[in-house]
Amino acid sequence: MLKYQRKSTINTNALLLNGAGVLCLVIPVGYYATSMFTKEVIPSCSGQYPKAMRLGVVSSNGAPMSSIELQSRAGLREWGVMENAKVVRIKDAPAPAVIEVKLATSKTAPEVAGTPLSGVGMTWVPPGLAGAQAACLSYDVWLPADFDFGASGTLPGVYGGNRPDAAAPSNAEVKPGFSARVAWNSSGFGEPTAVVAAGDYAGKTQSLSQGFKMPKERWVHIDQEVVLNAPSGQPGSYRLWVDGALKLANMAVVWRDDARMQIAGVNADIVYRGDKATPSLRLTPPVIGWR
Repeated sequence: MLKYQRKSTINTNALLLNGAGVLCLVIPVGYYATSMFTKEVIPSCSGQYPKAMRLGVVSSNGAPMSSIELQSRAGLREWGVMENAKVVRIKDAPAPAVIEVKLATSKTAPEVAGTPLSGVGMTWVPPGLAGAQAACLSYDVWLPADFDFGASGTLPGVYGGNRPDAAAPSNAEVKPGFSARVAWNSSGFGEPTAVVAAGDYAGKTQSLSQGFKMPKERWVHIDQEVVLNAPSGQPGSYRLWVDGALKLANMAVVWRDDARMQIAGVNADIVYRGDKATPSLRLTPPVIGWR
């Protein structure tokens, strides 16, 4: 288990309830390879997968979707979309239309310690993704100059099996799955995070010790790649690129112990925990490639 090299203020309960888990360290430290200081150039996973799909946010007539149209794409576990999300066109954005998210509380949001979560909750399951053994999730995020990081927050990621942050299933034999995503802490550092579904750390949240400073007033491109392990053989992996630069490469992750647990969808929640003035951010529609 990788020890923290600096203090993190990410709220563990919030991460659990919002799919923001952390990369489970189920192998010796020697297997971990971060590329924060390497000069080797490893191309990002973006565009390298044979099948890919972008979350649609534009209507058939070419206009940005209304909040209610966006809500219809948000899956069964939706909250806050009608109140806090809208599709807008922004000059010089990386996509023709982007999602603007107000990180305010929502009457439909789940609660942590009696307080409703802030932001939006969405689950996106692209047609044809079922059965995928590897996936690459890409998007761009923009923070305003006065953005306050609060206590913590989360950005979209990939999940498999049953979302580990979802309510416990009525069938006790159905266990939570795994997830991988990016979170941020109060110091403004983005951190790759995950929850695994196997080993001694199954279902628990942990955080990697190294992150990257989250820039403001510019678009930041994020690529995350999840490759599943063979339950009794080849290990899986997690890699993170920021603006095309590889920030983390963990090539020995045990995501699962059951081959039936496969990549299932995108945990598109954007969650904020803070008590200051309500901030907002912009996100390009996520693109997921898979095989």
